[in-house]
Amino acid sequence: MPDHHEDNPNDPNDPSGPAEPTVATGRWRRRRPLALGALLGLLLGAGTTLGVGTAADRWDDAPSTFCWGALSRDDLAGVLSESMIERSVVQGETPLGGNSPQCQLVVGEQGLRQQLTVTVGWIDAHDVTGTWAERFLHPELTPYPGDPVGLAGPRAAWVRLPPDCHPGEAFGRSDTRVVSVVAEGKYVEPADGEVARTALRVANAALDHYGCHGRYATDDDSLAEEPPGAEVVEDREEFCGTGTQPPDGLPAAMLGTPGGPVRVCSGYPHDPEQIFRLVTVEDPGLAAPFLAQERRGQYPIRVLECGAESGVVLAQSWDRWLEREGIELTELLDRYAATEAERLGCQLA
Repeated sequence: MPDHHEDNPNDPNDPSGPAEPTVATGRWRRRRPLALGALLGLLLGAGTTLGVGTAADRWDDAPSTFCWGALSRDDLAGVLSESMIERSVVQGETPLGGNSPQCQLVVGEQGLRQQLTVTVGWIDAHDVTGTWAERFLHPELTPYPGDPVGLAGPRAAWVRLPPDCHPGEAFGRSDTRVVSVVAEGKYVEPADGEVARTALRVANAALDHYGCHGRYATDDDSLAEEPPGAEVVEDREEFCGTGTQPPDGLPAAMLGTPGGPVRVCSGYPHDPEQIFRLVTVEDPGLAAPFLAQERRGQYPIRVLECGAESGVVLAQSWDRWLEREGIELTELLDRYAATEAERLGCQLA
C-alpha cells in the first residue's frame, strides 16, 4: 500500500492522478481484524461558540454539514438522538488548518443536552496520563478492523493519522496526531459503529485538507459488529492476564482486547477513577509521548524490544491509593510487562 505524503507539485515522483489507496498502518505487529466504546473547554451550551459558530432553533434550519464538512445531517443523527437534534443545534469549531482544531455540536434543551466533541491534534506526555487518557485509554474500547490505527467504543473513538500527514506549518512537531471523538449527555445512545465512523469521517476530512493520499472506508459493516472474543475479560482471580493472583486490596482488573495499537488493563468499571492503569503500546507511531514519561520520571515504564521497533508498557496510579494498600506499582508493572513481552514475542529491554 502506498505511504501517505503531502502533495508536492514540484516533486517529479508525485503522481498526478493517484488512485484512492487504503491507509497504511506502519505497524510492526499484524493486528487481528477486530471491530469495535474530554471535553476540552468548548462551552457552547449557554449559547457561546468557539471560533466560527452557528446556532439553529430547528433542525431544518441547521447547516447541511458539520465539523469542517466531515459530517452530514444523517451522520449526526446516527450519533445524537434525532428527537433532540430536531429541537436545536449549536455548532462551534476552530479552523481545521490550525494547531489543535476542535469542533463541538450541542443539541437539545437545558437539562437534556447532548454533545459531540471532536478534536484533531497531537497527543503528548500530558495527554497519555491526563484527561485524554481517562477518556480514550479504556479497556472497553476495542481495535478498529482493518487499516485504521485506533480504538473505538459505543460513545468514544480515536484514530491516529499517518505520521507524514500534517499541516504544512507543523513540521518538526510530534508525529502522534489523532482524531478523537466523544458523545455524551442525557440519553446518548449512538447507533452501532457510528462513533467509530465519525472519527474516520473526520480523519478523511483532515487527509483532504492536508493534501494527503488515501482514505479510510466508512461503510464497513464490521464497524457495527461485536467481534468474536472482543468482550472485556474481568477476573478477580487473575491479574491482567498474567496467570497470577492480584494483590489483596487491588480492584478487579478489566483487561482490554489485544491486537490494537494499545492494550489497556485497569480496574474499570469497579474503579471508575482508574486507580491504576497498565498500558501496552504496540504501535510505534504512538510510542513517543509514552517514552517521554521515562524522561519525566512521573510514571514507571518498561520498553519492549520487538525486532526493528520498540514497544512500551506504562503503569500509572493516582492518589497514593496503591501505596496506602501496600501495593507496589513497579511490581505490578514488571508482572504485566513480562506477560505482554511473551505475548508479543518481544524482549524486555
